Amino acid sequence: MRKALAFSKYLETHARRLYGATNEPERAAAQAILTKIREGELQDGFTAREVHQHDWLGLTDRDQVQAGLNLLVELHYLAASSAAPSERGGRPTTTYTVNPRSCHNGYHVSGTLKTLKTGNGDGR
Repeated sequence: MRKALAFSKYLETHARRLYGATNEPERAAAQAILTKIREGELQDGFTAREVHQHDWLGLTDRDQVQAGLNLLVELHYLAASSAAPSERGGRPTTTYTVNPRSCHNGYHVSGTLKTLKTGNGDGR
């Protein structure tokens, strides 16, 4: 039992370092996207292009928008699905669906991103 507890503490420190490696623009973009979802500005099935084209504060750079979306997919706040190109050609389109369990009243969302920002759950 002691070995299991020691190993869990080791894994926790590993996770904190991993989350701390996430860069600030990525976290900021993820938070801004989640805010737009909570405000009803983004509906299930939205694309990165739609996010970028609105020219919202903090979501004007395509690479940052994509990094924020990737982070949200990695943390299971969003699910990404790719649609094949149409018969006329073009690139495949990735759409994003909100995980309803991750956005309950915004509480879980804010807590996790705060943890990512600070490396702990207490906001310090």
